[in-house]
Amino acid sequence: MKLRFAAIMMLIIVTGADLSRAQFYGGSQYSGVGLPFFEVELFRTFNLEAATPKIQVFVEIMYDDLTFIKSDTSDGYIAKFELIAAIYNEDDEQITARLVNQDVYVQDFAQTNSRTERISLTRAMDLSPGVYNLKFRVTDLISKQTISRNQEFNVTDLRDEHVAASDLLFLNNFELDEFGNIKDIIPRVRDNFSREKEFFYVYFDLFAKMIPENVEISYRLEDMKGDIPIDTTVNQTLKKAVNGIVFKIDKKRLQRNTYKCFVDIKSDNTEIERVKTLSFFWVNVPETEDDITTALKQMRYIVSEDSVDKYMDAPLEDQKRFFLSFWSSRDPNPNTTLNELMEEYYRRVNYANREFSNFNEGGWLSDRGRILIKFGYPDDIERHPFELDSVPYIVWRYYSLRKIFVFADRSGFGDYRLLPEYMNYEFQP
Repeated sequence: MKLRFAAIMMLIIVTGADLSRAQFYGGSQYSGVGLPFFEVELFRTFNLEAATPKIQVFVEIMYDDLTFIKSDTSDGYIAKFELIAAIYNEDDEQITARLVNQDVYVQDFAQTNSRTERISLTRAMDLSPGVYNLKFRVTDLISKQTISRNQEFNVTDLRDEHVAASDLLFLNNFELDEFGNIKDIIPRVRDNFSREKEFFYVYFDLFAKMIPENVEISYRLEDMKGDIPIDTTVNQTLKKAVNGIVFKIDKKRLQRNTYKCFVDIKSDNTEIERVKTLSFFWVNVPETEDDITTALKQMRYIVSEDSVDKYMDAPLEDQKRFFLSFWSSRDPNPNTTLNELMEEYYRRVNYANREFSNFNEGGWLSDRGRILIKFGYPDDIERHPFELDSVPYIVWRYYSLRKIFVFADRSGFGDYRLLPEYMNYEFQP
């Protein structure tokens, strides 16, 4: 990834658009903008031998998100990065830490902009029941840019459980051994999909204290309107302490943008539900009237509302032409198959929909969703859920952009609104 991309991001201004709206899609903390962006998936599961809790952490960094320079020792190109991962307990004591320094060599210049080739790192560890904080920091050692992320999680005690379930994990693929057992998994370290491949898989582990154990497993996918295109129930006998379960999802049956995947497990003694949200982003022009209308509405932060409204009631083909023209003219690298800018924008939209939606509006319309779409993921999130003489509030800090936003939940229902005294940061260049 070349640092010039951050400058290209500033050019996403449509002719005749409201510049006060267009200017904000600039310096990003997200993928594809010259920072060492990385994806993390935390998977809470069970130790196969001892049937005790453990976590697996999967990290992915696309080649496109690293800075490559000409190698001094070969004909190719080199990138260098450092990853620090540490786990802290609820007393903020460090439990474990790992440092990774890695050089990445490629022969062809085109590989430096690849969004399919990536570095994948995996770490597994056993943890006692409790609350933990996983802290990551990745530094691009050539650009000297750094990005950090924290994730709080808890580990449950299995001693009183008859049946227990891991988190859900989306897979790109998996391998079976000669006995038909799952030998290896290839996780998808994102819950955001394109529609290019026909299938993906949902995986989870089931723990059984006594074997054999008969369970009923139901899984369904439900869109944000409550429609259920996939709903299946199977009966299974658990013959081991830890049992890997996988089912295949046909993307052709999922026509909307966002879904929740529900998995329900029932036995004589236990009922468990696991939920994971997934969404689709567009790498090409949306084909259906519903999709193109949604995609156009979601462009309101980079295109004037008048420009969008002009195409809301236009014929489908006119809508598609406008959409294609807008994004094609802003493609930072027309020689690649993906439009990185468009992909990044709708990744942010979908993240906002997954994290900030409520009963009244989609997450992309919320205050937090708007700020995230405009400026990317914050460098630091500070949460204050239980402050004396104060409503719950959250602080977002963007160090590289010199911006700070404070959102307060005055309703008590998780509806965090941007405080008026911080609105000036949104409109400052």
